[in-house]
Amino acid sequence: MKDKFLKKILLYLSFLVVLFCMAGCKDISFADITTNEDTSITELQNVVSDDSADDTSDGASGDTSKWTITQYGQADGAQFSLYTIEDESGNLVIIDGGRASEPELSIVKEIIAKHNNHVAAWIVTHMHPDHVGAFNSVMSDLGDIKVDSIYTIKVNDSRYRETAKESDGIEAYDEFLNVISNVDESKTKIHYVTENDKFNVMGLEIYVLNSWNEDTDMLESNLMNNGAMVFLAKGDKKSMLFLADAEEIIEEKLYNNHPKEIENADFIQLAHHGNWGMTTAFYDHTSPDAVFSDAADFMFGKSPVKREYDAAELIKYFEERNIKIYMLRDAPNSIVIQ
Repeated sequence: MKDKFLKKILLYLSFLVVLFCMAGCKDISFADITTNEDTSITELQNVVSDDSADDTSDGASGDTSKWTITQYGQADGAQFSLYTIEDESGNLVIIDGGRASEPELSIVKEIIAKHNNHVAAWIVTHMHPDHVGAFNSVMSDLGDIKVDSIYTIKVNDSRYRETAKESDGIEAYDEFLNVISNVDESKTKIHYVTENDKFNVMGLEIYVLNSWNEDTDMLESNLMNNGAMVFLAKGDKKSMLFLADAEEIIEEKLYNNHPKEIENADFIQLAHHGNWGMTTAFYDHTSPDAVFSDAADFMFGKSPVKREYDAAELIKYFEERNIKIYMLRDAPNSIVIQ
């Protein structure tokens, strides 16, 4: 009897132990699953939140702003440089402008007239006649035209006069100085930029990669070309590099100081009108979707001076790499960055 009672007690205790273990194991297992599920949900919520932030970073609608960049020119005429940037609201930025002669001057005036005689910003990369002439003419007689801001370089006057050649057309520089001295700064702001400056026009970021500085002063010739404003116009996804009239001598500085901007530019205005500018070694560092050549037809022949034009050689270089080339014979040419 006693043995049976003990057996019953032991059996009952064993049963309780089993129940306790089962209950404990069940609780532990449930707790682990809940923790894992909660962690997974938190991680997913963070990812969704990050994606949402990216989608709406360009505005409440989530749409990325767009800017249209247009190249102008006359293939059968003289070389000149004229580009515009327009935003989606029709605001206008002019880059250089070309000569004070026809047809450049009329083209510039017509562009301004189509934008209600309003220029949000005028970027003057340097003061050679084929870049600044039309600017000088327009700013000398504004009439109803309103120019909000001017962005340009500060030239070392004495050094430029010491080194300028007849081909520099220094009279355009002298006229520029006269025009700037008469600007009503209560209506038009003048900004002299230096390397590493960044400014915003119509929501588009402009990064200055080169301008006249102490290194320019040390050059023996072509100071205006190599002191010109080189800049990157950068949207949210695309960018365009404007090389103005820069030459081989500043390539190393651009490699060293601005490798990211050089390598990641989606579009490039070829240096010095697509002639006598950067070497093909420089363009080997870039991977553009397309390039813009401002070379007039006469540049594909021989120069009246010693050296042959290399515009044709440069065009061939990009053709062999299947990179699209915008030429003056098809101008005006436009691309959209965003």
